[in-house]
Amino acid sequence: MGLVVEDVHWADSETLDCLTFLSRAGRPGAARVVVTCRNDGAPLDAHVTDWLAPMRGAAEAEEITLGPLSRAAVPEPDRERAAIEVVLDRKDRRESANRQGHPPH
Repeated sequence: MGLVVEDVHWADSETLDCLTFLSRAGRPGAARVVVTCRNDGAPLDAHVTDWLAPMRGAAEAEEITLGPLSRAAVPEPDRERAAIEVVLDRKDRRESANRQGHPPH
């Protein structure tokens, strides 16, 4: 069995405890657990760093560090959608500023 958990940096202590239980090496039926964790310099909560430290040191663990995607690696439709979202976000902020926080009549 395998389990993939994205954004483990948002996990609470109970979730991390569950992942530890599921992945215990040497236990019959232990699951392969793959987690993703932010590595952009943003500080992690103490309970996450406390969980990651022994996981990184485990003999059966492998850590793979990925860099950011290049612009060429992002498919064109995704770039267009991201550009549209930025434009819409700017438009929403302008409209909000024009209303000065008041809903339109």
